[in-house]
Amino acid sequence: MNRTVNLMMRSSFVAFVAFAALLASPALAEDYSITLLGNGDEALNIGTLTTEAAEQGGYGYKIKWAADQFEDHFLSMRPFKCVPGGEKLWCHTPYPYEIKRQLADDVTDLEYDLIFVWKPKGEYGINLWNGVYYQLEATEFGWKGVMSEYDLGILGVPPDAEELRPILEKDLHEASTEDHFLPFIEIREVE
Repeated sequence: MNRTVNLMMRSSFVAFVAFAALLASPALAEDYSITLLGNGDEALNIGTLTTEAAEQGGYGYKIKWAADQFEDHFLSMRPFKCVPGGEKLWCHTPYPYEIKRQLADDVTDLEYDLIFVWKPKGEYGINLWNGVYYQLEATEFGWKGVMSEYDLGILGVPPDAEELRPILEKDLHEASTEDHFLPFIEIREVE
């Protein structure tokens, strides 16, 4: 009789663990809109973030950029995809080194994929001091962020092989959001 009770308890425990794991497992894929926001009512959807469960835990992600929101510009001897508007161009700057594109304990990889540089409209080149880095924080709908400024020249030298995150907190500087075209970002789950 004890053996039957033990077997039933063990079976119940295994069923409970399997059920709990099913409830805790993330959805296979979620889509989020990526929107840059201005100080007024400016809102520009620049892409879609798609997450999926990663084998090693957390989530992997991919970004599909909204190509129709960007213009091609050739600045400082290289091509850029820029969002036009106002007195400034907001140019996406693809992170040039390896990142894992994972969302787990932090969202640094995603922040690196959302690096921009701004330049005054009408000027020929890019000033590397005008880097835009959105520091993200979790919300009930996804993430939101406010721009920080940094010197893009930090990325001019490849980081050490083990160092996948060369932009440090000390490199970021608070920006005056009133002086910029698209100082805010919102990444919201698509319903």
